[in-house]
Amino acid sequence: MNLTQERMRQLLDYNPETGDFTWLKCTGRRVVHGERAGWPDDRGYIKIGIDGRKYFAHRLVWLHVFGRWPTAVIDHINHVRHDNRIANLRDVSIIDNCRNSSARTKRKTFAISSFRCPRKAYLAYCEAAISRFGDKAVLCAESS
Repeated sequence: MNLTQERMRQLLDYNPETGDFTWLKCTGRRVVHGERAGWPDDRGYIKIGIDGRKYFAHRLVWLHVFGRWPTAVIDHINHVRHDNRIANLRDVSIIDNCRNSSARTKRKTFAISSFRCPRKAYLAYCEAAISRFGDKAVLCAESS
């Protein structure tokens, strides 16, 4: 059974200013009325268990606010995976989500930006890679 907005709203309250869900009902041993729902997974996303299934909190936000599941991928605009404020979330294609991804280097993450033009994205990547790694930067050949 797919979770519906109605069922979710029976169990959870959502605060759009903080991005947090709190429990409205006790549904098991670990669920306490009024407590924050969910736990961080190993990648930093918040997960919430409902009716025996685990859901990403950012997808539940979309269902709670808009009454439907996202059509594709939920992007955290500011790159903070546990920041589930509706103002920080957008429903985008996988390609658009990748365009807004962060460059990762040895446990450090920095945002380059989001680009509509592949050439501008490539040039920004090159600039960031050279700035970070200097002569050791790995650059791909630009496609035309």
